[in-house]
Amino acid sequence: STSRSTPAGRGTKRRRVDIAEAVEEYSQKSSSSGYARSASSKGGIDIVEVDSEGKFIKLENTTSKDISLGSWVLEHKAGDQETTFKFHRSLVIKAGKQATVWSSDTETTHNPPTDLVMKGKRWFVADEMTTTLQDTDEVEVATCTMSKSSLRSVSSYSSS
Repeated sequence: STSRSTPAGRGTKRRRVDIAEAVEEYSQKSSSSGYARSASSKGGIDIVEVDSEGKFIKLENTTSKDISLGSWVLEHKAGDQETTFKFHRSLVIKAGKQATVWSSDTETTHNPPTDLVMKGKRWFVADEMTTTLQDTDEVEVATCTMSKSSLRSVSSYSSS
């Protein structure tokens, strides 16, 4: 007869380690800029990245359908400064694609629908930043909050 030597409870512990590794990996990604990031969306457009130096804000269509952002507004608050960007009425983000809205002081070429350069405006930077995307009815479709983090990621796991 064959016997397997599998430690008792190994499946449960293994799952915890996987989750712990995933959480650690996420917090390393999100704190690499020194900011803790939290985001949510409804309606298929995500704010996937807010540059910590104020160069750009990146949106992504996470659905399998093209989404029109015509006349939608991207609003970015950094401390007491605010920047708003209204999308051109004909702008569409294709299914699964991204669009980046660049500050005017970057050397990026305006190339809709993937690269949009604001005219005479820039994304401000502060210790607390909130970015929201609103549709034509001023309903919040996506939001991303970034806060300067001086906390270090310390993880401890117990096997109790």
